[in-house]
Amino acid sequence: MTESKEIKTGGINMMLTGTDGGRQVLLVGLKAAYQDKPQYLKALKREYDNCHDIDHPNIVKYIEEKDVDGYGHCIVMEWEPARTLSEYIQEGHGEEEKKAVIRQIAAGLSFLHENRQVHGAINPATIFVTNQGDRAKILNFRPRFADQ
Repeated sequence: MTESKEIKTGGINMMLTGTDGGRQVLLVGLKAAYQDKPQYLKALKREYDNCHDIDHPNIVKYIEEKDVDGYGHCIVMEWEPARTLSEYIQEGHGEEEKKAVIRQIAAGLSFLHENRQVHGAINPATIFVTNQGDRAKILNFRPRFADQ
């Protein structure tokens, strides 16, 4: 992984962006304090297992899981430069631009619900808006399967 940049997060997960094999990626792993705790590693692996088949233009795509030097076991996800929804809102966009982003978020959530999944942690920190094209991308953390 080259040219990495950490994204500040709360909780147990660390996130960083960078280049891996010539493609831009987002790495999601465990912060150092949690890497030796099996229950958190199991949850990270379960997230990948539950989400790697999700394919929607408004949901960040899971690519693979692997061990990464210096970061431990990580989920590798697609990435393009983006900012959080909170940052996007503060930029002073027009009403039509904001509505377009809201429609994209709704489309991603609708796709999850149609596939019997619930995001489990939707908030402005788990939604990114790409720098180019202002495309909304939901980061699918803590997915839950919806029951009947």
